[in-house]
Amino acid sequence: MTLVLVIPTVAGLIVAADSRLGISTPDWTIVCDNVFKITEVEGVDRTVVFTSGYGTIWALAGVQTDKVCEHVASNKPKFDAQAILANTARGPGASLEDIAREVVLATAAYIASHPADYATRIGQFLFQSALARFDPDTRRASVESFSVTLGVDLSVSATDLKTQQYFPIDGCGLKVFGEANYLTNAVFNGPGRQFLGERYGRFRNAMTTIEHAEAEPAADFAVEIIEAASRTTSIVPSETGIGGPVDIVLVGDDTRPQRLRWKSGGA
Repeated sequence: MTLVLVIPTVAGLIVAADSRLGISTPDWTIVCDNVFKITEVEGVDRTVVFTSGYGTIWALAGVQTDKVCEHVASNKPKFDAQAILANTARGPGASLEDIAREVVLATAAYIASHPADYATRIGQFLFQSALARFDPDTRRASVESFSVTLGVDLSVSATDLKTQQYFPIDGCGLKVFGEANYLTNAVFNGPGRQFLGERYGRFRNAMTTIEHAEAEPAADFAVEIIEAASRTTSIVPSETGIGGPVDIVLVGDDTRPQRLRWKSGGA
């Protein structure tokens, strides 16, 4: 899974993500904290994509367990829903429906040829994909998303297609992807609330309209939430873990998203 936060500000969208990846086999479970979960879309201005859930399959045959994280950092996965999403989003004029359709087709093709890789997810949710965009002329930000599920007959479908638009006069809020229920129940309304400090409170208490929400305090707010969620997992385990460095980009006036906080090793 993952934890990605999106916050609309006067400067554009703040997008923040943790770095943890949990990989399990019948014999072992490895946690890696070196994964980049926000991807810029090459050739498309002011756009990033991200995916939460079970959207990546790695070829790990013959890889020593103590080398798994190194392998993940330096090799492409067998199947990567986020890479497919980014590539599909490059299509000129591609609508959310078009993008979802292409992601579904690519996912279905992979599962048809590698059914064992998703055997434990039959009849269940696979992953959620999202695109965050900003239009500097209208000052409109948007987040488009959809979920991909795997049927009991191995059919793949896209559900919950949604587009949320944000204008400066709108109320400022927080949109959560991935471990949203965990964040609500274990952090905001659970023991993890003790880990939410001054950075969280300062921005939370000042949240009025987007035109009054500054990017840097919003970025600090996002870091505080993700780090609190990470610390909470030692008290209340999450489904797949939350942790590692927090990466943050601002999708705003600059043609390319600004990396406000980015761990080393990212292209």
